[in-house]
Amino acid sequence: ENCSVTWRGHFGVANKSQNRRVDSTTLFQFGSMSKPITAWAVMTLRRDGKIDLDSPVNKYLKSWQLKSDQFDAAEVTVRRVLHHAAGLSVPSVSGVEAGTTIPSLVDELSGAGPSKTPVTISEKPGTKFVYSGGGYSLLQLLVEDVAGTSFASYVSKQIFKPLRMTTATFRPDQKTLLRAATPYDKDGVPLPFRVFSADGAAGLYATVDDYAKFVIAHCSVNNKVLDAQTLASMFR
Repeated sequence: ENCSVTWRGHFGVANKSQNRRVDSTTLFQFGSMSKPITAWAVMTLRRDGKIDLDSPVNKYLKSWQLKSDQFDAAEVTVRRVLHHAAGLSVPSVSGVEAGTTIPSLVDELSGAGPSKTPVTISEKPGTKFVYSGGGYSLLQLLVEDVAGTSFASYVSKQIFKPLRMTTATFRPDQKTLLRAATPYDKDGVPLPFRVFSADGAAGLYATVDDYAKFVIAHCSVNNKVLDAQTLASMFR
């Protein structure tokens, strides 16, 4: 309320076998709530004059190119990918069990990763809303290729540090996972933690309080990352 947290509460058990309850230090795997952070990362590149939102994503991709025999890949612009209007495939990306080898992002985009499906153009770009985790995987690669660094490092420097999101990470280590809430299935059976090559679509780990800092930054003109005009354009 009024660009601040006015109430918080902690509910539930972070780990049943340890009888460890959720508290302010508990991290969660945020899944697709990672995507708005990826959108911010893309907009910092636009802020710095490194990309144009209405240019094709392929213009900025060095490691991998989006191809299609049926549609014009040049119509897949950065802006359309950001708001799921680029007609891209792969609604949801799959991670791998923590502690196992994480495939490369290029493998994921090519269909050689855990999702087993390549990112392609499945609908004519610009004609309809098609939710695509694959599209946000593509934006992650764009950030890496333009910035010349890993997505996790770029986001940490450009977003997490300025917003003081001290627990947020796209590359959780064992210490991070020990502080995270154990995932359970509908029958209460524990599931393994998952990590992602497609971090930009689903890979965030953070506390709720840290994610709240990111939410607050959307209404604060003093967020030290994106200005009010940029945020207004994103809401439109």
